[in-house]
Amino acid sequence: MRASSLGYACVLMAAMASMGCPETTVIGDSGVPAEDVGMRSDDVGTTDDARIPPDAGPPEPCSTPGAVENVACGQCGTVERFCSASGTWAYGLCEDEGECAPGTTDTIECGNCGTQMARCTIACMWESVGACTGEGECPPGLMTRSGEGCAAGETRDVVCNDECSFEPTSMCERDECMTPGATERVSCGTMCGTVERFCSVSGSWEYGTCDEAGMCVPGSTGTQPCGMCGTLATRCTTACAWETTGACMAEGECVPDATRVTSMGCPGGQVQSQRCSATCGWESTGACTTRRLIDVMLLIDITGSRLARVSGGIDTIRTRLFDALVGIEDVAVGVSFYADFPMSSSSATREDRPFEAGVEPSLMAATAGAELAGYPRTRSGGDGAESGIEALSVLAGGPVPASASALTCSSGRVPGGCWRADAQRVIVVWTDAPNHHGPLATGDGLEFPYDPAIPGAAMWTTESALGRMRTEGILLLVLMDDAFGRPQHVRMISDLGQPASDLIDVAAGTSGLGTGLDAVVARVRGLAAP
Repeated sequence: MRASSLGYACVLMAAMASMGCPETTVIGDSGVPAEDVGMRSDDVGTTDDARIPPDAGPPEPCSTPGAVENVACGQCGTVERFCSASGTWAYGLCEDEGECAPGTTDTIECGNCGTQMARCTIACMWESVGACTGEGECPPGLMTRSGEGCAAGETRDVVCNDECSFEPTSMCERDECMTPGATERVSCGTMCGTVERFCSVSGSWEYGTCDEAGMCVPGSTGTQPCGMCGTLATRCTTACAWETTGACMAEGECVPDATRVTSMGCPGGQVQSQRCSATCGWESTGACTTRRLIDVMLLIDITGSRLARVSGGIDTIRTRLFDALVGIEDVAVGVSFYADFPMSSSSATREDRPFEAGVEPSLMAATAGAELAGYPRTRSGGDGAESGIEALSVLAGGPVPASASALTCSSGRVPGGCWRADAQRVIVVWTDAPNHHGPLATGDGLEFPYDPAIPGAAMWTTESALGRMRTEGILLLVLMDDAFGRPQHVRMISDLGQPASDLIDVAAGTSGLGTGLDAVVARVRGLAAP
């Protein structure tokens, strides 16, 4: 028997000692059985049900909220767990499990309806032992012609049944040949098949195996699944292939096992978790709780060293960040850019901007995606440090320098990042460099001051950018491409009282960026979880 995907208590040591997996009960965050409170889930397309492994006692504590890791589970499987804001591990589904529990034995099928002893290895895979015994004469489904049971010179169609023995499917008929030794291929079966036959010395045809090349019997009709539990009419052509007709009918609401957080069915201002059932309908998996709005602003460093990185990452950002975030109900996404103040007369640096407006947080991923696709051409930067502190200050409601461009806010939005009034505000910085007027990695003071000085430029102090971000309750997440800017941003995360995991190191290449963006989505999902 295959263990439940959440059978964490049946570990390998127990399995090897021939201990069975006990019947398990999934426990929710409150310690109440799941059948009483429902399972917790999040946005569409995810599989990270916030579950605690059964028989594990109290919820397991974790020290880094937002951290994601994979651990062993079940029969050689792995499960992703997420460190929730409450400081406990929340588990997804056990995946990629093996076939069996190590150390167990069984009898498995083999050959043509035969049986064979098998034992389960430490890799949770069945390993056959000894010979296959009790086989029949043929594999089920094999078709040919045979003279067995017919008069001399006659044959009939036969098919191998589920018991691995041939049974006739037609009447016996004369089947003589004139040239002993001749071979030819002729049609067979009902699905455009062919078979090779051989003219024996006795003057009768001997047949090989019928090779059914088609998928169906010409002229037959049927249906096939389509869309979200819908059906599509089909018909079989003369080539023994199915073709569809008409449109997908009677579709459901969603794709099975998709999850979402929605306000549907809840009192005003509350949301609940739902999972899509096997019949493509939404089912509640948790109680209604107070809703939480979240606004996420992606702030991108577009200085000279970033040209290839930003250009090559646009599609990844659209799918792995924007689409994923707006799939969580009440999470909005926006995008803005920064480089540096125009500090010299060169044609490159005088076009620099300390902050460049993109688009305010929107519940439509396509809005931020379109803005990103048309992002301003890469700026210069002019030196090693950039104007990230200035950009953070602007988004936190600070003054907008004359060389910068402010976001255009919809009615009722909070100036700066154009935040929704009641939303948790999150800024995701993507960069490879430190900032002018940023904090020293250790000790007091500012790093990389402007020279010559720029009057009024924001600083990482309680009277400027740091103080504004604290006042506005802005969460800072950093996607860091290079070690050069890492120490300063680590200090910034610390000054805001956030866990060190909110700085996410991004490896080179699109896959590295995608992994970093997935970590951002997981962090936001944790904030949004009811």
